[in-house]
Amino acid sequence: MFVDLISPRTLNTLTNKNHCLVNKVMAESAAAKVKSIFIYPIKSCRGISVSEAPLFSTGFRWDRQWIVVNSKVRACTQRVDPKLALVEVELLQGAFAVGWKPNKGSHRLNVVGRYSPL
Repeated sequence: MFVDLISPRTLNTLTNKNHCLVNKVMAESAAAKVKSIFIYPIKSCRGISVSEAPLFSTGFRWDRQWIVVNSKVRACTQRVDPKLALVEVELLQGAFAVGWKPNKGSHRLNVVGRYSPL
């Protein structure tokens, strides 16, 4: 398995499906307080609690930007492999730099050639 980017077309489809619902919820609850924000950089893996996250038209930055795929380049999700929920993701400043050294028990995922690193 390796990690691949989710295509912008897929993100647009997901966004368009939920657009009306999001607008309705926002209109009904003008005053809201955010208690916590979680992002899921790799779809189906454990989320990360963040104090702030830049918001783009497709959602929070780094949220579901990556997905685990098998050797046939088919997406793997928790429905297929529930153990993905145990995968902890950590986004560190400079974690994808050439000189990065993993801690015991951590692994570096190399970016597939046609994609730029985080």
